[in-house]
Amino acid sequence: MNHAAVNRYDGSVMTDEQRELAQCRQEIVRLKRLVAQLSALVLRNVAENAESRKPQSR
Repeated sequence: MNHAAVNRYDGSVMTDEQRELAQCRQEIVRLKRLVAQLSALVLRNVAENAESRKPQSR
């Protein structure tokens, strides 16, 4: 019996390709979180640098 036939009868059986795709999706989610965290860090840094470079008013 081939993989397609097995999958038709047992929905819990994953092919290697399906497992790899699931792992890739999880990695994409993880990378999106990291990009969001990095963006927040960069924006905070830019704001702090801009604040420190403002001319002092007398």
